[in-house]
Amino acid sequence: SAAAKTTLLVSDICLLSVFVIDIVLKMFAYGVWNKSKESFFRSGWNIMDLFVVVISFAALGIPKSYGASSASNTLKAMKSAKALLPLEFIVHLPGLQIVSHSLIGAAGSMLGVGAIA
Repeated sequence: SAAAKTTLLVSDICLLSVFVIDIVLKMFAYGVWNKSKESFFRSGWNIMDLFVVVISFAALGIPKSYGASSASNTLKAMKSAKALLPLEFIVHLPGLQIVSHSLIGAAGSMLGVGAIA
């Protein structure tokens, strides 16, 4: 329904705004690019957050009834990057960072076992 679509769009914009504020505050707090190990662009997590937010902004402007050209398919595929936004919370929870690093490290072994089975 139109009301549900409007509600989803408003919530999308609100959540995206929270992530933008988070990124801007981190840039001011840590510095954009300085010699410190804590500068914004020296953290892979911050770079991923910025990438996902930029992709999310681009996806907001993609109409649902876009043509079937390869450019529109690329833009539609970019919308799936919004699924990565919750990963931003991993930055704030060190326990989740440990779990995510362990899962990524074990992925090769799991693929090997899956190939054998």
